[in-house]
Amino acid sequence: MQKNRQKRLVYDQTGGVLIVALCVLVVLSVIAISLASNAKSSIYLSRRLNDDLKSSLLARSGFNKALAAIELSEISPFHFNNSYFINDSASRDLRTYEVYGDRTSDFDKHNWIHISDEEGKININYASKDELVRIPGMTERIVDCIFDWRDTDAETNPLGAESDYYWNLSKPYLCKNNNFESIEELLLIKDMNLDIYNKIINNVTVYGDGKINLNTCSLQALIALGLEENFARRIIDFRAGLDKELGTIDDFVFTNVDSVPLQLHRKMILEDSDIEQFFTPYRQGRFTVDSKCFKITSVAKSMGSAVKIRLSAIIKTDEESKPEILYWSEM
Repeated sequence: MQKNRQKRLVYDQTGGVLIVALCVLVVLSVIAISLASNAKSSIYLSRRLNDDLKSSLLARSGFNKALAAIELSEISPFHFNNSYFINDSASRDLRTYEVYGDRTSDFDKHNWIHISDEEGKININYASKDELVRIPGMTERIVDCIFDWRDTDAETNPLGAESDYYWNLSKPYLCKNNNFESIEELLLIKDMNLDIYNKIINNVTVYGDGKINLNTCSLQALIALGLEENFARRIIDFRAGLDKELGTIDDFVFTNVDSVPLQLHRKMILEDSDIEQFFTPYRQGRFTVDSKCFKITSVAKSMGSAVKIRLSAIIKTDEESKPEILYWSEM
């Protein structure tokens, strides 16, 4: 009887030890799984950070290449026209310049550089209401809000908004009452939304002195300045040269604002109305043939990486010193 009790006690102790061992094994397994998961996450994060760094460095390399292209171009960076020569056998429109050409390979599709002239656009810090409202996608309400944002007074335009409106929003802020410093500030003004913003973004800028470069401006910029579409198209066609294609070797370059009407007259018939259309903004000092502010966009994705970096920068060139970076965004 006593032996049976001893056997039962041994069995109970053995069973207890087994249960404890199983519990310890389960705990250790959970810890191991947790450590493995953390290690996997750490490895993934490490690879992600490594990919970020590689793509970022590649994008910055593209920026430096574009910057060198502007500085070393045979065409002075202070007198850009709409053609930029990449090498002896190829040229690209300044507004659509891509270092990697047509991007036929997978690598080239993810790695490219774009240079555009900011002074070929309408500057919202200097433009009149009439000029702004002619920009495709712009509305009178948005124009009034732009003026209220940039002017120094507290008087509200008929369709605009001052601080009393912005301060009563769910996330309040004050009306700036000063010039726009970045184009993204437009998203802060009343009634602006992404749909309108995306429609106008390629035709407006906040950089430069408000003058429009006749060698790089778009058709929309000329129309915004008050030129009729027909006359504006003839100026663009004149710039394109004999092949009627912008960005090729025969493109025509205006060298002096004062001589533009004479240069146009040699190639086309100018009506009195055409001359008056040109001289209205000309007398206001709205034209130039030089540019100093450029936007560089560099998109990069390192080989085998899932991370793509888009770098956008605005630079201002100067004959006496190195280019100045006015804006930098990397995402």
